[in-house]
Amino acid sequence: MGPCLHRGDDTGKHRVKIPIRNKSDQSLGIMLEPWTDTVEIAPGQEAEVSFEIGADDEIVLDFGSENFLSLWVPAGATIKICSEGH
Repeated sequence: MGPCLHRGDDTGKHRVKIPIRNKSDQSLGIMLEPWTDTVEIAPGQEAEVSFEIGADDEIVLDFGSENFLSLWVPAGATIKICSEGH
C-alpha cells in the first residue's frame, strides 16, 4: 500500500463528498460496501457519495471491471444520482 495522508492530531469528523461522473457510453455500476447497495449510473450522469470520516477511517475504491466499481466507506454513507451538471 502506498503512502497515506494522516493528520494524527485531528480527532474530529469531516464531511466528504465524492462525485463520480460517468463519461463513458455504457452504464456504470457502483456498489457501496459493506452493505452491497448498488446503483447504475447512465452515460452522462453523475453520482455523489457523501459521508462523515474520522481520522482512523479509510475509503477504498475497487474496480471490478471497466463498468463496475465498489466503494468501501464508513457507516452512514449516502449516494445521490444527479444529471450531469446538476
